[in-house]
Amino acid sequence: TLIVDQTRAIVSTGNFTNSDFITCTRAKTKSYPANPPHRNFAIVTSDKTNIKQILTVFHADWNRYNPQILPSKLLWSPVNSLNKLIGLINASQHTLDIYIQQLSTYNIVNALINAQNRGVKIRILTLAKSTQPASAILAANNMVAHGINIRVSSNIFIHAKSILTDFQYANQALFVGSMDFTYSGISLNRELGIIDNNPANLHLMATTFSHDWNQALKYTISPTSNHPVIQNICL
Repeated sequence: TLIVDQTRAIVSTGNFTNSDFITCTRAKTKSYPANPPHRNFAIVTSDKTNIKQILTVFHADWNRYNPQILPSKLLWSPVNSLNKLIGLINASQHTLDIYIQQLSTYNIVNALINAQNRGVKIRILTLAKSTQPASAILAANNMVAHGINIRVSSNIFIHAKSILTDFQYANQALFVGSMDFTYSGISLNRELGIIDNNPANLHLMATTFSHDWNQALKYTISPTSNHPVIQNICL
């Protein structure tokens, strides 16, 4: 997150590293492995309530005290992100398009399975299994077994964390944030996300997701290690 002149903030899924800004596959060298472009997103907000809260949390973290988190469209880890993410999933009625680098939090997995069971069309884009821990593979296996469509990117590195819900319906909304759906991303790290309702942003997300989805490969259920770690977080 970047705060500019205390009037605007950029809430991003990316890091401020070269890897998250390259636009083409970097060739392998003696110093670096081959590195495909990373898929990331950012929302720019000038909403005064959002800016005030981001500044409040930043100053609290800088001075090492617990901040007061007020109701807003912001999602904070390790404070309220899990409840808000599950609330967004539970409110969906038609579609859920999800970019996620790692998903191993079973509270979210169960919410997605429940959404699938009530007829929500779910598409998840994630990383190849070779880059995933056993807990994320186990979670993906479980979701696929319940009929959820998952694909893995073949040409870009999925670093984005986003949920587009009910696009082109009255209750459409977009989440963009820095947190993976893992124990550390939800319960340990300081992470920030935002709920956006700007139609232009939602349309761009939908278009980009469809493009990446059409180039991705179908996820198939595969074995995991003998003792995978299932990350279940208490609400």
